[in-house]
Amino acid sequence: AAGLVPVAHNSAGPKMDIVRPYNNEPTGYLATTPQEFADAIEKVLAAGDATLDMQLRARDSVQERFSEKVFEDGFRKCVHEALSREAITIYGKFMIDPPEGGWPSVVEEDSKTRSKKDK
Repeated sequence: AAGLVPVAHNSAGPKMDIVRPYNNEPTGYLATTPQEFADAIEKVLAAGDATLDMQLRARDSVQERFSEKVFEDGFRKCVHEALSREAITIYGKFMIDPPEGGWPSVVEEDSKTRSKKDK
């Protein structure tokens, strides 16, 4: 995101989340051995201005996957899916919008309980 070309370890997190191709083009270098790290750093330093395209791809990739908006949208989706499994209410009002058609079995049960209380 800061415009640096990443040189990261070729394992788990860096490989899966950081140095991923963007539009089928590289966004950085992965290495395992000291020699591979040295070679990757040498490529970055020797390339000079030619690394600009890779820097821009890396920045765009990170902004698309890790922005606050992306996090917020993903979080809201997960919470909505989790809460949509049951009719969660406070003072008889739904905390979230029920799916189309509502939650028939839970809602019907809730109305029956309320009807009994009203009598």
